Amino acid sequence: LAIGYRGTHGQKRHIKISTNLMAIMIVPLAIIVHSVLSWIFGMTLRPGWHSTIFGPYFVLAAIYSGTGVLIMAMWVYRKMYKLESLLTDKHFIYLGYIMMALGAGYGYFTFSEYLTDWFSSEKWNSEVIEKIFNPAKYGWWFLFANVAGIILPIFIVAFPKTRTPNWIAFASFFMVIALWVKRYLIIVPTLETP
Repeated sequence: LAIGYRGTHGQKRHIKISTNLMAIMIVPLAIIVHSVLSWIFGMTLRPGWHSTIFGPYFVLAAIYSGTGVLIMAMWVYRKMYKLESLLTDKHFIYLGYIMMALGAGYGYFTFSEYLTDWFSSEKWNSEVIEKIFNPAKYGWWFLFANVAGIILPIFIVAFPKTRTPNWIAFASFFMVIALWVKRYLIIVPTLETP
């Protein structure tokens, strides 16, 4: 797509306009896609899925994991191409702050999801909760998803000593894996429960 690009004033103006339009379009698109997916889950009567909180929860999880992937990609490119002068520590710290704020919001939604299922004491919801909390079934996966996906990124960014590109990338790596495990925990225990 860059054939014929010479860096003229008009070409730079077109790139700036195109970039801004794409940035404006991507946010509503991300919200729409993840909201529709959450409605597909939320409108079923399956235990663990029938929840009104899934809309903002899924959108926030997508933005949160996207931030983690962005941090990891920045870290890899910075190391591979010696881009320390362009991708500075400041960039990682600011993205770390965003990751910490999103992690706190994601933690709130996670807590709310399990609290409301546990508090309702419906038979099938209770069975899914028992599977997720039981170390003999999915308890260790649940613990990993919440420690690596919520607590670890918040703590690494919260303390200035660990607020470095390497530590932030480390937290991002485990956070992205933890969010994948969380998505697994949304699907499998529920499908095992009639």
